[in-house]
Amino acid sequence: MDIEKIAVNSVSLAISASGYLVPNIHSGDKEPSWDGDVEVYKKAGSVHSKADLMLRVPVQVKGKVSTNLKKSMINFPIEISDMRNYLQDGGIVYFVVLIDSSGERTQIYYVTLLPFELKKILAKHGAQRARSITLKVFPSKNEDMTNVFLNVARNMKKQMHAILNESVTLDELKKAGQLKELTFGYASVPNENRTPFDYFFEQGTYLYAKSQFGIELPIEYYDRLEMAETTLSGSITVQGKCFYDKYRIIYKKETLELCFGKSSKLTINRNGKKTQQFTFTLNGTLTERIRDLDFIISSVSAKQFEIKGNAFKLTRSTLEEFASFNLSREKKQLEWLKTVKLVFDKIDVTDDLDCSKLTARDEHIIQLLKVAILDGKAVSLNASDSQFGYFKIANLKILIYFKKQDQNNGLFRIYNYNDAPVEVRASDPDGKEYPSCFIVLLKKEDFLQCSNINYRKMFKNIQAVSFSEVYSSQLVMLLLNMLSAYDESKSSRKDILDAALKLATWLRENDPYAAKDILTLNYYQVIKRMRKLDKDEIKELIEIIENQPDNEEVYIGAYLLLGDQTAAEIHFHQMDKKTQTVFRDYPIFRFWNED
Repeated sequence: MDIEKIAVNSVSLAISASGYLVPNIHSGDKEPSWDGDVEVYKKAGSVHSKADLMLRVPVQVKGKVSTNLKKSMINFPIEISDMRNYLQDGGIVYFVVLIDSSGERTQIYYVTLLPFELKKILAKHGAQRARSITLKVFPSKNEDMTNVFLNVARNMKKQMHAILNESVTLDELKKAGQLKELTFGYASVPNENRTPFDYFFEQGTYLYAKSQFGIELPIEYYDRLEMAETTLSGSITVQGKCFYDKYRIIYKKETLELCFGKSSKLTINRNGKKTQQFTFTLNGTLTERIRDLDFIISSVSAKQFEIKGNAFKLTRSTLEEFASFNLSREKKQLEWLKTVKLVFDKIDVTDDLDCSKLTARDEHIIQLLKVAILDGKAVSLNASDSQFGYFKIANLKILIYFKKQDQNNGLFRIYNYNDAPVEVRASDPDGKEYPSCFIVLLKKEDFLQCSNINYRKMFKNIQAVSFSEVYSSQLVMLLLNMLSAYDESKSSRKDILDAALKLATWLRENDPYAAKDILTLNYYQVIKRMRKLDKDEIKELIEIIENQPDNEEVYIGAYLLLGDQTAAEIHFHQMDKKTQTVFRDYPIFRFWNED
């Protein structure tokens, strides 16, 4: 029995069934490492044009007698010297044909070895002369078999640069700043009944990274995708009311899932069985839950919803699944969620409540706030006197002011911090009192953590108080706290910086007590966090220096804003150690160049 000839003939016969492939494989071929090649063409036909030739793909065929031809995968040793040759040639399709003892039955197995895999294997072979490689069953369907070679030809061309270039990872390209784009794709015979995702569910694909120099290198191989997800734009409505302007589609081998918001999912089966399944599990933030619950109540009531204007009827079986969906109960739940949202709106909460983190204590506080804020009633608090404080509810930290209603009954009125009905006064070193504002009590941590700081109301409260030297100092410190909070947020809290600019601008134009140089430096340190200083602004800073202020801190601040580190250091060392330590805590020290 000529095992080699049977193996070669089995592979050649299988490949010959494709109109895209022409096998040139010979038994007894003396060429080292190869047994021939397969011509891969762009178009199907019995006669091919030279212009349609994509590539000649090298192949190697091995035969082996076996008693078990039903394995889905086999392992077979390939010599390291052969793999080096395959790498220089750009890759290979390696076949192993199992043959029964009679020589009448065969099973073809294959593996594609392209530069990406070959370089990984060769980098780890050590002193080994051969490596055991896993092969899988060669497709029996004409289309699938053809797609194997179409993709090998496609990827061999794309991986030519990988033969000589060093292998790289995605992290290495990112760190070096050389990543321009990522791509993946496939080649396939035309098939109107298959989506691009269907291919990825059945075949592997390479992920390529294109560098800034235009070179494309493979960085990862995915054997098969379990799922693929995309987001599509389009209105989701119920009887004309729009609930969403986009939705997610999750492609799986057997199903197509349409996800609306965080709670609703329509599963469409692609296997011809039960056509659809609509599920609803309330998830997400407070705002998301209100929208999702409103959507499902409206959809079930109308027995349909619309995607981009096209009605999607809910089937009888789908509606039967919602038999336990008590509309009356869910409507009450929706009304309560809207009530909670109204309470938070009344106290200027801007962050969205993470409902998944709610505890029984949190829900008790929400009930308490509802009674105090919406119903206007006094509530019982474990507090000794009227004061400012905050409630912690899940992910929210809410500033409030509570005022004792009666000294004996332990009941308190709760107010939005921004609307606190309280008069604040501050004393100078001599004990003389001046009007102040509760806003100046805010610290750096409050700006970073609190969910209900209303900057519009904040300025209204600030501007309602007459200036004094004490109040001026408090407002300057408030500005510095805001800048420190912004810096600690790693420059992510643009809302804080915008508010700081408004305060710095107003102080510069209206504060009669603070030193003008300090107000100017504070204004420009806000500006410099936003953009580069222009010529006129630089000129004004230089004029401050030339006027020789009798304050080393002013010199240092001006030089830091101008980017003159050397001059800033000279004046910094003119100060005593204690003053240096204090200055390091100022937000303007952000511009100190430690290098």
